[in-house]
This record gives sequence, structure tokens and C-alpha cells, in this order.
Amino acid sequence: MTKQRNETPYQEKLRLAYAKQQQRTKEIREELREELRKEELREEQRNYQRVRLANETPEQREKRLSGQKAYDKLRRANETPKQREKRLAEKRAYNRAYHQKKRGDETPEQKEKRLADRREYQRQKRANETPEQRKKRLDYQKEYSKNETPEQVENRKVYYREYRKQQRDNETPEQREERLAELRELNRQRMIDETPEQREKRLAKMRAYNTKRRSKNGKQS
Repeated sequence: MTKQRNETPYQEKLRLAYAKQQQRTKEIREELREELRKEELREEQRNYQRVRLANETPEQREKRLSGQKAYDKLRRANETPKQREKRLAEKRAYNRAYHQKKRGDETPEQKEKRLADRREYQRQKRANETPEQRKKRLDYQKEYSKNETPEQVENRKVYYREYRKQQRDNETPEQREERLAELRELNRQRMIDETPEQREKRLAKMRAYNTKRRSKNGKQS
């Protein structure tokens, strides 16, 4: 860039800054055009994949899925711990974004149906779990609850109180009897397996509850 005739140093500085800004603007536009072209190409590839998958036969689908499973198994067997952590992090981020978008677009009826299906799935899963699976699940819940803040603990308790109240209000007499029978059996098994310290803690809590209840009934009378 040559210096213009009769140009002061300040004017030259402004001209160079403007030229630099123009060059940067041109580079940004080129980058945006390139990104747009890549996005259009990716969209074409996605559309092609959707059409191809929609038109494939059951045999082609089975062959594709078996090949993908074999490839994923081989890749995971050879990946390093850092690669595995990166893959799982990307998968968690993708699933989180996907479900957030899906839940943002769902209607109240769809939300209620999703939550009802999830509760039924959890109920069936817990009904069929082994003692080892139940112990593992409870240990994980205890470990997870240790890292909760007081606000998270309170929010969780409020949520489950409301959920259990709503569940009890909507249950049939047969479901209520089944729930109470399961609760009695669970408490009976818990008392059989409890340690002396746990028994003393339970009785102390029961005595405190009965004392509070008697004092409350005495004030009302």
C-alpha cells in the first residue's frame, strides 16, 4: 500500500486502519459464505440419508445396523480413556439438547403422557429388580444426595411430596391395598435386616413423633 500524495501521518493511519477493517470484513464474509455452503451440503446429506433410510428394506436395515454395531464395538474397544470420556460427554450434551428441544415443543397432554410412561417404566423396573440391583440403586442415590445443596434437597422433597399426594389421590382401592401391602412387607423386611443402631434410631424417631402428636392433640382438646 503506497502512501498517498499530500497525506498527513494521521490521515495515513486512518486510511490504513480503514483498509485493514475492509480486509477483515471481506474475510468474515468469505468465512460466512463457506460456513453457509458447508451447512447446505450437510443439509443435503441429511435429506439424502433420510430418504435412503425411509426406502430401505428390512434386510438392508438389519445389515446396516449390524455393521454399525460391529464398528462401534471395535472402536470402543480400541479407544483411550480420554477418547471415551470425550465421546460420553458429547453424547450427554447431544441428548440433553435433544430432549430440551423436544420437551420445549411438547403440549401439556404430551408432557403428562411422557411423565406417566416414565413413572410406569420405573415402577415396572423396580418391581423386577433383584436385591443386588436394589442395593446398588439405593447406594447410588445416597451417594448422589450427599452432593446436593440445601435448596436442591428442599426442592426434591417438595416435588416428591406433591407427586406422592397426587398418586394417592388418583389410585384405585385395589392399587391402594397393593401399595400398603408392599409397604408393610418392605417395613417388615427392613426391621429384620436392621442393625441395633438403626433400630434405636427408628424407635427414637417414633417416640419423638408420638410425643409431638400427643402434645398437638392435647392443645386441640
